[in-house]
Amino acid sequence: MARRRRLAALASAPLAAALTLVAAVGGALASPGANGMIAFVTDRQGNDEIFAVNPDGSGLVNLSGNPADDIDPAYSPDGARIAFVSARAGSFDVYVMDADGSRQTRITTGSRSDRFPTWSPDGARIAYRSNRGGDFDIHVMNADGSGDRIVAWHPGLDSEPAWSPDGSALAFVSERTGSRQIWLVNPDAPGIG
Repeated sequence: MARRRRLAALASAPLAAALTLVAAVGGALASPGANGMIAFVTDRQGNDEIFAVNPDGSGLVNLSGNPADDIDPAYSPDGARIAFVSARAGSFDVYVMDADGSRQTRITTGSRSDRFPTWSPDGARIAYRSNRGGDFDIHVMNADGSGDRIVAWHPGLDSEPAWSPDGSALAFVSERTGSRQIWLVNPDAPGIG
């Protein structure tokens, strides 16, 4: 039922107006949050920043407000927080902020690239892609950054994790067979190599 409501909301005219707005300013779009806002990335102020807007195009606000590039916004299931990626510490790391842009907190550290954060359906964990081991692997951590572990690794590219609706599996893109394919992993089991 909630999925049908979400799909109906995506087809609404005000959302279409907001998508037109995002297309006009250029940038990547995050799924609408449970708070009704849409987060997206644009370089309209000279570098990649995360903005939010109401579905009718009103209330445009810069959430990240940092001279470093801020990308990959992902709303928490309750719409109260946004996971995102920023280069403000010299490498791309995962951060979390409140949906209004306050309390921006770095939750991964390293000299490599952490990208594509995505919240578990219960909001307790975040999956993401990292190359801190030398190639791109899938990690899962608690929403505060603790308990980080690799759940999928391979010398080829593993990227773009997405949780199943019940949180029992993570889908991800892998090039481990020589072409891009979708793989699944149990986020609570030992990882697959």
